[in-house]
Amino acid sequence: MKRKTVPQTVQLLNRGIKALGQHRPDKAVNFFRSATESVEATKPVELAKTLYWLAVALQQMGQSDLALKSLASAQKLQRRGYARKLYVRATNQYGMLKRSCQDLDDFFAFMHLQLAKYLSKRPGHRFTSLEEHEAVMATLFDAWKSIQSSGFLEGQTCAEKVLYFRNLRLAFPVVNEGMRVRPRCTRGAENFDGSASSRSNSVEEVLSGPCPCGSGLPYLQCCGRIKSVREMR
Repeated sequence: MKRKTVPQTVQLLNRGIKALGQHRPDKAVNFFRSATESVEATKPVELAKTLYWLAVALQQMGQSDLALKSLASAQKLQRRGYARKLYVRATNQYGMLKRSCQDLDDFFAFMHLQLAKYLSKRPGHRFTSLEEHEAVMATLFDAWKSIQSSGFLEGQTCAEKVLYFRNLRLAFPVVNEGMRVRPRCTRGAENFDGSASSRSNSVEEVLSGPCPCGSGLPYLQCCGRIKSVREMR
């Protein structure tokens, strides 16, 4: 009698789960990534399962941002199951990792949107020096203090906050061949030009509505969620 061949994906998945049981999440991540790559495109449920276990392993390694990225993909493929439940429980209204309070949720949404905007124009989408990193972070913290002191975010919906963060233009430091020049002023909440978002009515409707992909989740918690800088690398 012929012995039944176990598919490669199942073998890799089982090895990854065994590695987790041995408290080796680093080893498990490699197995789960290989399992994900081996899944056929016609088997979304199997892919969702491997992505879910990859998220578990990444979380155990302390790589929460990457775990959330994997979990977000898994719950789109299988809308009912552990991945969806865990994803909804772990995320806030921005589709980011849920923090201890609303102020922190707003802060991280602002920071990652602005960092993504800045790094998209830098070589390799990275900081070129520690000095540049410090100068940019100082600019962002100054801007956030200005936003908080203005009280502008009070009473705003999540969609309105995202539009505001996206339209905000900050004077980042100029970096040239290792030399940096700090700007004299930062454009903060108190002098933000609301006219920049005059076209925002239709955009806000999309941001505040259900996701067009049909997942059943709000757009900002699904396809339109704010990704961390680490996820984008």
